Amino acid sequence: IITIHEVGEDNERLYIATELVEGETLRELIEKDELTLHETIRIAEQVADALAVAHEAGIVHRDIKPEN
Repeated sequence: IITIHEVGEDNERLYIATELVEGETLRELIEKDELTLHETIRIAEQVADALAVAHEAGIVHRDIKPEN
């Protein structure tokens, strides 16, 4: 879950400005092929928990991928 700073339109293009979260993406961690089973399960639990909180707030995340 990240902070949304602004939602708008510029030159007929919609945009959402969000906070920048520094660090490696999940895809980068997966590509290193160094995650243990325990780390993988921990990450999956965190993703599931975050999605559950978002859904409880009426938010549907339509772009779930390792970069997000």
